Amino acid sequence: SGKLSPEIWNSLNTDPDKPLFNRATQTRYPPGSTYKMVSAIASLQEGIMKINSTIPCEGSFRFGDKVFKDHGAFGSITIPTSIEHSSNVFYYKLVLKIGLDNWTKYGRMFGFGNKTGIDIPEETKGLLPSTEYYNKVYGPKGWTQGYVVSLGIGQGELGVSPLQMALYTSILANSGTFFQP
Repeated sequence: SGKLSPEIWNSLNTDPDKPLFNRATQTRYPPGSTYKMVSAIASLQEGIMKINSTIPCEGSFRFGDKVFKDHGAFGSITIPTSIEHSSNVFYYKLVLKIGLDNWTKYGRMFGFGNKTGIDIPEETKGLLPSTEYYNKVYGPKGWTQGYVVSLGIGQGELGVSPLQMALYTSILANSGTFFQP
């Protein structure tokens, strides 16, 4: 690209839109419903669910004094139907069955919470909450399973980079095979 003048370099560094900030590798966002497949796979692999097992999805889920909402009431549905309708209630309930430790274990298997190893500097590893994370941030008695409910739908403190999402999609599309980005 050649040599930049100090004026151009300064304008790039002071631009409020941050054009030099690589959002694909340096940011983290909640993945939302795309993350539901991690919970589905974890539940199948751990024998918690079978492909035909059902969970009732009434349109909302009360946990403690909080109500977690959904965009529909789907009745008792299976994993394939829960993915088809992107049922939040299904995954609020499922993540509690799986447990935080298993949920974190499967998230790591898909590369979340770690750098992808791409040959671009300044890559974030994202944030994959775990029991250790919550104990460190809130203290062992400062958090409850209520923190875990939102993780079931890819929300809460979970944060992943766009590159990690691309890698995750690639792993799903390639039947579990990891290709180094």
